[in-house]
Amino acid sequence: MVVDRISQPADLVDEPHRGREVTGAIEREGGRAAHPPVRDAVGGLELCGPDLLVVTSHVLDRTPRWEDPGVGEVFECEIQARLRDVNLGGHVDNVEALRVLDEARLLFLRFAPIAGTDRPGVLGGVAAGVAELMGSQRVDYRSEMRFVAYQPFVVRIWVSHVGRSSFAVSYELRVHRDEPPAIVAESSMVLWDTGAGTAWPISEEVRDCLSSYAGEPVALRERPGR
Repeated sequence: MVVDRISQPADLVDEPHRGREVTGAIEREGGRAAHPPVRDAVGGLELCGPDLLVVTSHVLDRTPRWEDPGVGEVFECEIQARLRDVNLGGHVDNVEALRVLDEARLLFLRFAPIAGTDRPGVLGGVAAGVAELMGSQRVDYRSEMRFVAYQPFVVRIWVSHVGRSSFAVSYELRVHRDEPPAIVAESSMVLWDTGAGTAWPISEEVRDCLSSYAGEPVALRERPGR
């Protein structure tokens, strides 16, 4: 199992460049980041700004740290919580927890390594003008997500279903690497052709990329009455 890890060390925020090559500005939530992105010597991408700290990428060892969710690869990343994510209860708010999953999913869809190609991201082969839309999302909160300075949350993501024009991803979010998940979730995404105004049939290339991260759906609680 190949596990890719993306980390966000907060101590690099004030020194975003560190002699690395600048590759241009990025767009984030309608505005530009405070600093341009930079690439390090091994090709990791750094995104610097007031909301997203620093992102670098490297491959971990092939030994799974937790129970294997099934065949295929698992994408792992680290997302640093922000002080503004903490509510009056002293823990990360449930809505902000979704933001952590959202950032992790974006990294997976856009930057996950794909064997046999230099183009990253499981959606790297999607046609121009095709966007992914959220079809449904199910989240189980299992324990508190307490903010700890310089300690990022660990998120694992894999693909739990691939349909004709939609797919599902499963998540496990941990506060500490060696603890059980604080959150488990599953999102169903629909690929949408914005020009044609209809669902986009998943190509064989994209299907193969998604299938390389295939695994069993994450175990969610049974709903009352079902």
